[in-house]
Amino acid sequence: MSGCLNYIFFDVAGTLLHKPGMAGVIQEVLGSHGCAVSVEAIKKTRARLAESTDFPVATTPEFYTAFNAKMLALLGCTPDAQIVEEINRRSKDVRWEKYPDAAVLDKIPVPVGIISNWDKTLPDVLEKHFTTKFFRIIYSEKEKVQKPDAELFRRAVFDIDLTASTVLYVGDSVRLDMLPAREAGFQGLLINRENSICDYGGESISSLWDVLSLKFNR
Repeated sequence: MSGCLNYIFFDVAGTLLHKPGMAGVIQEVLGSHGCAVSVEAIKKTRARLAESTDFPVATTPEFYTAFNAKMLALLGCTPDAQIVEEINRRSKDVRWEKYPDAAVLDKIPVPVGIISNWDKTLPDVLEKHFTTKFFRIIYSEKEKVQKPDAELFRRAVFDIDLTASTVLYVGDSVRLDMLPAREAGFQGLLINRENSICDYGGESISSLWDVLSLKFNR
């Protein structure tokens, strides 16, 4: 990172929150249909597919049918409609959980905010999982624009009397997070816990706790 930071914005899904039971559910479904795949392979395949997929603000059953069919094909399993439907149905019961290292939010000595592709439920989701006071919560349904459009980032600092270069964005996607953040003038830091992104040339971390080693304007 260059210079001292005045603000940090975070992505949510895959950065602060995740669904740790999802890969296990998918593995169980596939195994019951004779397709043996490791949890690790499922995690990496889903992460790579998500990196190249444009998620709608409000996902639909049709979207996940197409997404999960592609995932099965990439895993070498037949994308049978019955298997896809079973994955869709069981996935509904998998809940969001906070990453353990997201506890770092309450230790950061500068204001912390959110920039996320999410619907109107985001404020309630954040309140359920975090005690952190977010000084700004920017999400796509409210703003009518979504990542990778850099406009979502520009709106986050529109009326803050600071240069964008003193603002950091932390996210788990190169395409959706790092590239638009840089286009908006932010500094970017990739969180790459599973080491699923191996060809990124920018700065990255494997734990959110590493954020505390950065330089802040206190």
